Amino acid sequence: MICFDDEAYQEPPKAKDQPSAARKPDDGFEEGSNNSTHNEIPQDNQTIENPNDNAHQLNAKELTEAFAKKEILCSVINPSNDIEGENKCIERIAQMARMADVVILDWEMPGKDHSIAQNAIIEIIKEDQGEGGCLRLIVIYSAADGITAINNLHNCLEKYKFEKIENGFALQNEHALIVFLNKLGNFQTTDRIGYTDLPDRIITEMLKLTKGLLPSAALRAVSVLRDKSHHLLAKFPARLDGAYIVHRALIPDPNDAETFLLDLLSSELSFILSNPKVRDTLSAESCSEWLDINNIFSVDEKSEIKTVLTEKSGNKIEKLNKLNLFKLNESDSRKKGQDIANKLFNKVYKEIGVDDARADMSVLSTLDRDCRTPQNNIDPPRLKLGSIIRRVVEGNTQYFLCFQPLCDSVRIDKKGKSFPFLSLTCIKTEDTNSGSFDICVRDKNNDIVWLQVDTKPSNIVTLCFKPTCKQHGYIAAKLRDSAYLFQSTEDEFEWCADIKIGKAQRLASNLATRIHTLGIDEFEWMRLHQKG
Repeated sequence: MICFDDEAYQEPPKAKDQPSAARKPDDGFEEGSNNSTHNEIPQDNQTIENPNDNAHQLNAKELTEAFAKKEILCSVINPSNDIEGENKCIERIAQMARMADVVILDWEMPGKDHSIAQNAIIEIIKEDQGEGGCLRLIVIYSAADGITAINNLHNCLEKYKFEKIENGFALQNEHALIVFLNKLGNFQTTDRIGYTDLPDRIITEMLKLTKGLLPSAALRAVSVLRDKSHHLLAKFPARLDGAYIVHRALIPDPNDAETFLLDLLSSELSFILSNPKVRDTLSAESCSEWLDINNIFSVDEKSEIKTVLTEKSGNKIEKLNKLNLFKLNESDSRKKGQDIANKLFNKVYKEIGVDDARADMSVLSTLDRDCRTPQNNIDPPRLKLGSIIRRVVEGNTQYFLCFQPLCDSVRIDKKGKSFPFLSLTCIKTEDTNSGSFDICVRDKNNDIVWLQVDTKPSNIVTLCFKPTCKQHGYIAAKLRDSAYLFQSTEDEFEWCADIKIGKAQRLASNLATRIHTLGIDEFEWMRLHQKG
């Protein structure tokens, strides 16, 4: 947690009749400053009056101690723009805010000017949106007029879909919450928060952002990773550097050693996240509590749904169909399962946003990344097993799924190599209730695209690509006009997504099964009596 206030002080100033130099928190912007440690704060010649006489002042010592009692680390920074100018000040605030879960700002700094705080908040939100959205709580802790401040911000942040909540003293969109809280000495008679009460209030506001099963699980996962970070470092000690060097020296392509070590790190992170603290947020008890909080089902329906959420069953579809909520006469078990799933979705989402919910969960469970994923500090997509590409021919968009084995996607010589693809069929959204499909992607316009994979060998398409990186011999996409493109010897293809390796391997196995299918002539009477 980080707090920015231009009238913060470390020690209570002495009485007016005994003026002395007040200690002013590190502004975090000067050469050699340490913006995470505030025990040694440089002296300033300015004399500060008693804080009770000035509602805009902030006692950094009391504030940090209040958060420390809650085991929360809070740093206080004085963002003086006297030296570097307003734009640099805004840039530094946004930069430091990226390292914090919660950002606290005074609205008026310096003096009665709110431009630094307002523009810093806009910059923080803009950067978060550029990263695909970040969970962010911004607290304006000030003696200024809250309604005016929130109205100004609402006008500036409308394009980010912020809406006013809590009697106009807060703004919220899908990922961020901006709350205005009055300092204790403010003229406002309501919602004035003292230092000792501020931590609890901020925790309450943070819980609003993480309300829900999935946000709670994600937040608990982050917490567990932080707690176990030292254990992760201990798993990868410096004494194994030599082993890594030997491994890199022995393998044909030394650059493969980097992927090898990243896979080890990924495996260790996955093990850490199997912590019971994460699982508890998704338990049967948590799901039952979710049903109680969200009044979606009637009392009888809720009781029935809780039963199927907690009890194991070999045939869950038949068990669900016995509930009063369903009782379908459909004989085909697959069709019955689809109908029950559709009824549940419509009930849970009250028939609003059902398509988006199904698509987003499908994308989350199927894709590693897609064309909407922020590409900052990420390697360009490489053509490999599971890559989905597309091209437009005479107004028709064609999608292809790559089935080149991972080991054959690297060390390609300058002549190039042929890559096998399966042609994919687009399925209309209205047909997804009863149709067959395997993959869901979203294009750059966020439109939903459902794709069906037919693993018949006759659907295989072969395309030849030459390596874009001659040193490492792989095919990397090139960025042009915000799109990643692969250039084959025949045509240009746009990269859409990479599906998860497990899903890609299963589809590849299905294709291999079809290829290995043996066709023989046999005695028909005997064939009809065979099982399966």
